[in-house]
Amino acid sequence: DYSIIVSEQDDDKEFNKDMLVNVAAKYISSKESVDQIYLCIHDVDIFPIKATNYYRPDPNTINHLYGYNFNGIILMNLNDFI
Repeated sequence: DYSIIVSEQDDDKEFNKDMLVNVAAKYISSKESVDQIYLCIHDVDIFPIKATNYYRPDPNTINHLYGYNFNGIILMNLNDFI
């Protein structure tokens, strides 16, 4: 079972990816227990050129599936994000 949450900015201000990720994480943590929740943060302009492994990451691990730092595609446990 899974859910897909799309966090979208709806104003004329400068784009703020960090705010969007924080708002989505806060929303999810207010609705669910965070122990078994995993975040896949995926830039809208990134299209992986090969198969990507979206399996659950180990605790205390950030999987950089494509890109670098907090850009591209990353996967982590919501507890680790918080």
